[in-house]
Order: sequence, then structure tokens, then C-alpha cells
Amino acid sequence: MVSTVALGGTASNIEISKIGHGLMMMTCVCYSDFSDKRLSLNDVLDRWVPEPISDEQAFEAIKQGIDAAGAKVLLNSARFYKKYPEYVDRTVLCVKGGVSPTGSFDSSLENLRRSIDNINAKLENTKRVDIFESARVDSNLSIEEAIKNFKVLIGEGKFDHIGLNECNAETLRRANAVHPIATVEIEVSPWSYEEETRKVIATANELNVTVLAYSPLGRGFLTGQITKVEDIPEGDIRRLYKFPRFLPEVDDHPYYNFNHNLQLVECLKDLASKRGVTAGQLSLAWVRSLGNHVIPIPGSSKNTRTLENMAASDIILTAEDQEEINAVLNKFSVKGESFKFLETGCLSRRQNYGRLFSTSLGVDLRYDGMDTDGLSESQIQVREAIIEICKQFPDDYWMEKEKTETYPHDLHRELAKGGWIGICMPEKYGGSNLGISEATIMLQTISESGGGIMAAQTIHANVYAMQPVWTFATEQQRKRWLPKIISGEERACFAVTEPNSGLDTLSLQTRAERKGDKYIINGSKISAQVAQRMVLLARTTPQETSGVKPSQCLSLFFPRIKEDDGVTLRKGIEMRKIRKMGGRGVDSNEIFFDDFEVPVEDLIGEEGNGFKQFDLIFSGLLCLIWFYRILHGMNAERCLLAGESLGLGYAALRRATRYASERVVFGNPIGKNQSIQHPLAQTWVDLEAGKCLTYNAARAYDELASGVCDRPEKTRVSSRTDLGARCNAAKYFAAEAAFKACERAVMTHGGMGFSNEYHVERYLREIFIPRIAPVSREMVLPSAVLLKIKHHESELELEEVLADATTDLTCPWGRK
Repeated sequence: MVSTVALGGTASNIEISKIGHGLMMMTCVCYSDFSDKRLSLNDVLDRWVPEPISDEQAFEAIKQGIDAAGAKVLLNSARFYKKYPEYVDRTVLCVKGGVSPTGSFDSSLENLRRSIDNINAKLENTKRVDIFESARVDSNLSIEEAIKNFKVLIGEGKFDHIGLNECNAETLRRANAVHPIATVEIEVSPWSYEEETRKVIATANELNVTVLAYSPLGRGFLTGQITKVEDIPEGDIRRLYKFPRFLPEVDDHPYYNFNHNLQLVECLKDLASKRGVTAGQLSLAWVRSLGNHVIPIPGSSKNTRTLENMAASDIILTAEDQEEINAVLNKFSVKGESFKFLETGCLSRRQNYGRLFSTSLGVDLRYDGMDTDGLSESQIQVREAIIEICKQFPDDYWMEKEKTETYPHDLHRELAKGGWIGICMPEKYGGSNLGISEATIMLQTISESGGGIMAAQTIHANVYAMQPVWTFATEQQRKRWLPKIISGEERACFAVTEPNSGLDTLSLQTRAERKGDKYIINGSKISAQVAQRMVLLARTTPQETSGVKPSQCLSLFFPRIKEDDGVTLRKGIEMRKIRKMGGRGVDSNEIFFDDFEVPVEDLIGEEGNGFKQFDLIFSGLLCLIWFYRILHGMNAERCLLAGESLGLGYAALRRATRYASERVVFGNPIGKNQSIQHPLAQTWVDLEAGKCLTYNAARAYDELASGVCDRPEKTRVSSRTDLGARCNAAKYFAAEAAFKACERAVMTHGGMGFSNEYHVERYLREIFIPRIAPVSREMVLPSAVLLKIKHHESELELEEVLADATTDLTCPWGRK
């Protein structure tokens, strides 16, 4: 006899066993409304496992579990009841729905009614649906409106209680305010216990909502039965879908994490052995220990496994057990994402990008993200993977980081676990060796999630500023530095700009004087983050030295600026925080060097070549005129900032259209007024144009960097001069388009836009960053430079063009 617990919300009068039985892809009910075609049990199983099990085998396992429980068991199988009606009253049926025939998540009343009617038809009056879950949150409809639709269907007698699936804590709270929620289903296990998971569990406890913990055994990995990749049958979903956590390591690739994750399982097996239980039972007991309202729902089609799972209900973990398990979880961080949608995924990758702008008075104004048309397969896959990570960090998380001015270590950690920090770095050091195009879509998606520029800046510098390190460092230096940066063990900051030298980097004053096997650094830098290491450009030859070119006076270093504890600054360096207008969760500092010692082995390349290395990476073309270097240098960063700008612009547009649809004045949503519609429609047009400029520039950057281009010659980038113009144009236009989006979002919200409740005022403050950095719009725009470089028809030397351009601007270095 296993222990029981009451369900939450309106189902609080129902007592069920402390462990349920999950069969998401073993039944045809959960996702039966993907299409109108009826699927048999074996039809569904054919898509997921190599040898489909029989109905009888699956049902026998269910019966064994119910009999062992001696109490009602939460179940999500429908066909079972037709064959065994005597078990109807001994189970609670919880099913998912709300998936449209096209595969999108649709919580409209019409689609929900179609979905539950389809499920009830398959039940054939054998069992009433106790709990109807929204398969996922409909991003095109507010959660409040969705729950109202569920309430209508309860009133029609379609089912009894409402459940949610894969939602964050904020959404759960908002939904429960409309109607008491009975259950929320999320993934919980020793290898899936992120911060947002903890928030949902805590919020559910506060609201009296039962948490249904699916995959509590880590898709079978935590049972200890899988000790090598070959233990997973060919064609199994865990191999078919290329789950990153299950893939074998190949050259330390970040997606291949099987052997690393196996260490966690082996430790759990050792702890389980001490208790005289299995690793799977220990994992289930741990999930149960997270709260009396948390019910693990493992799935199995085998009698022995089902009985083993149900027996875990009687296992009570002691404080010592908890401490030992937590020590293991803290020691072995899980590598890889929980799952990853590829082209074979059952969901349409474009399903969430609906938009509607109309001047018709009777239509809603809706927008929910950038259309992915035109993006490459790799870009789309990157975007989808980053979306899954960012779901853990809702808007309230970023509001808190902004308020407390604390660094978002959680996001940095999750991105590192997935290998995303090394997206552009060589695979042999743990990177992905992808291009700036993929890095741009990654940072755009992070920004678009609601985290904005602040969220993107958590890894921004590590993406582009590390390029001179891995390009010019020795092999020994790369092995020493890169794996720690890519894994997230260390972070790097960028220290080039000084208080009195911005664009004119050749005039920087920070000195590096060689003394034996060390360099002694004195001077100051500005706008660098706190990190473990620093990309540092310093003067190794005095400016006044005759016969030496200014560009040969600087050297590049990559010193450690913190002690081995990773917290304390080393002797000789001081950081003073700069109070900022926006993006306060990511710090910006003044840095002062006072006899700061840097080992010679932290010098990158030869002394005096620092500017050349810096410029080769960020400009790509050594010219005699510094203005060109600045204006058209750092092209990669321009693409990244353009992407971050677009992300914030799309986020602002999404909030503005949602508010315009929900805010009712004089009996109608304000979005029905053309004075609201037209500015938002224009915003979308501008952002889409910015998207074209941005990804055209990023593609050109990758083509020029790799030397590989499949496009006709006339459409290719003709030179690095041409590339510079494209990258600058993209950064300028995207930042301006995003600024308009943020400003219009504030104005659409009216008085509420001035408050921080709707986040749009935070967006507006942050969007000034890409308008100013790394080169302000006033420096990018002068047509004498941008247009003459881009469209100069003669074959004049670039130096002559720029000399003319800089003379027009009356810049000191342009005078003859």
C-alpha cells in the first residue's frame, strides 16, 4: 500500500498515489489531435521505438501498478479503459490537448473544443476526463484568455479540472488567478532541476497546485540500466532525435555528453546501493522529497519496472541522504540540453511566429516573434535550442537582476552547459566552429526572450572578443585558456577603451613594461566587466619613440585578473562600478592598474604586434587611416549588436501588440484603432528590413572569412570595404528600428508604459546601448564615408577616398 496525496486546485477532494504512471508517447490520446487521422497504439509506437509493444503488454503494466498502489493512480492512457472498465474508478485520467491539426499550440475556444471532443470520442464513454492539460502555452493568446476558454468547456461538461504543461512560474500564477489550476506538468529529475523548475515547484506549493514531474528518471538514463550508448536501441527516440545528453563524446564536442553524464548516474547507483534500493527508486524518492505536492509520473511498459517504480513511494530520504544526493548533484553538472528539435521533430518550427496587422476594425492585433523564413537550417536549429534555454528565465527574472544589479550567472551557466559560449571557436577546444550568422541569431534570440541587451551581454564579449586569442595564441596557450572559457569555468572581458582614448586607440596610455619574466602594467581602462581573464591592449613602446610606427607600439595580453578562488582581484588591479542607465545586471567598470604583474606567457604573439592582431581580427584590412579601421573594424561585433537590437525590438513589439489586444477602452481593445495599428505595423516593417540587412551582413562576413560562397559572383561581397559598409549599415538600421519599437511599445502602454510592471521602459533604456556602442550612429552615418566607400565608382585607392571623406568631416587625422 503506497502513500497518497490530495491533488490541487478544484481537484483537492481527490486522493491519489504518490507516484503516477506516465505514458505520453505510449498512447494515442495525448497528441491525438495533431491531425484528424486516428492513430492506434501501435501506429504511435512505430514512430518512436524499433519494436512496438502490444496493447496487452502496456495495459498489464498499468494494471500491475494500480493493483500495487491500492489507491487511485494518475494515468494518461485512454484505450486501457475500454478493455478494463473495472479500473475506471481506480484512476485519475489526465490528458493533454490544445494542439491544432497543423501542429501549433492553439488555446482558442474552437480548437480546445475540437481537441477535447476528439479525446472524448476515443474514450467512447468508458471514462470521463478528470484533468485536461494545455499541451503548451499558446503564445498567440494571453494565458488569462486561454483559461477562460477552459472554463467554458468545464461548464459544457467536457472535463472536470484544468492543468498546465511546461509553463513558467509567472504564467502559473496568472492562470491560477483566473481559475484554480489542478496540476502543472514539468520535467523534474536529478538531471533536470534548473532555477525556473524550482520556481514553478515553489509557486505551485504556494497556490496549492500539484506538480506532475514527467521524465523523473531522465528518460531512463537515471535507472542505471544504460551504461553505454549501445544499450539504447537503434531507432529509439533518444538516438533518433539526437538528445544531446545521450550522445557519445567525439573530440569534446559540446553536444556529445554521454560519458560525462554517466558519472552522475554511477554516483547515484553507489548511493542507492547503500540504501538497498535501485538508482531509479532513489531518483523517484528524491523527486518526491521536493514537496508533498510533487508527484513523479515515470512510464514503463514492463511489469517489473512498474512495480519497482511504485515501490519507491515507500522510500523516505533522511537528511543525510538528501545531503549526499545534493553533494553529487553539485559536483556533477549535467551537460547538454534536455532535448533538441531537429528537422525530424513532430512540431512545426514556424508554429509560434504568427502575426496579424490589419486596418479592419474588427480584427485582433497579434505578433509573436520574428518569422524564420530565409534563415538557414543551422540558424533555425540554434534559435530553437536557445529558445528552450531562455524559457527558464522569464521577464521577472530579468526585472530582479536589473533591480538588484546582480549578474545573471544562471543564464551563463546554462549557455555554457550547452556549449554555446564557444559557438564560433574551434571544435578541438570544445567549440562549435559555427559562423557569425549563427552567433548573431543566438544573441538575437536571447535578447528577444525578454532578457534584452542585458541578457545577450552575458556572453557577448566571450563570442567576439576571444577571436584574437584563439587566432594568434600559441597551441599551448589555446589549450590552457579556451576550454575554461568555453565550458563557462572562466569568463573573459575586453579592455581596450580608455577614458581619454575611444576611437583613437593608437593614442591609448596604459603602459606594459617588461621586467624579466613579467610585464608591469600601469594605467586605466573603462567599460569592462568583472571576469577571470581580460583581453588587454597596452602600450609596450612609448609614443614618442622615433622610427617606430604608432601601430607597432601596442601589445596584446590575456592575463588572469582574479586569484585562484575566482572572486578576489589580484594585487595591482582595482575595479570601480559605473552606474548605468540600463542593463544593470551586467556590470561595467573603470579599471585601474598599479604595478599589475602579467607573466610573459600571457603575451599573445610578439611584442609590438598587438594592434596588428587586434585590427586583423576586428577590421580584416590594414589601412593607413585609423578612421577606416574604427568605422569598418570590428565587423563581427556589429553583426552581433544588430542581432541583439532586433531581438529587443521584436520583444517590445510582442508586448505592445499583446497589450493593444487586451487593453479595453470604451468597450473595445485599443488595438482596433488605426492610430495604434499603423505605428506598430510600421515597426514590424522596419524590424524585418533590419533583419534582412543584418543577416545579409553576417552571411557576407562568414563568406569572406571562410572563402566559401555559393552565390553568383555579382551578388558576393567584393571586398572588406564592402563588408564594412554592410555591417555598419546593419548595426545602424537595426538599432534605430529597435529604438522605434521600444519607444512605440512604451507609448502603446500609455501610463503603464512608464511603470516597470510591463518591462517596456526597461527595453527603452537598454536600446540606447547599440545606438551608442561600439561606434555611435553619428560616426556611422556620414555619407561622405559610408557612401563613398560602398558606392565609389572609380578605382581610386581606398586611402584617397578616405582622405577626402575625413576632410569633409574636418577630423584632425583627415587634414593634409
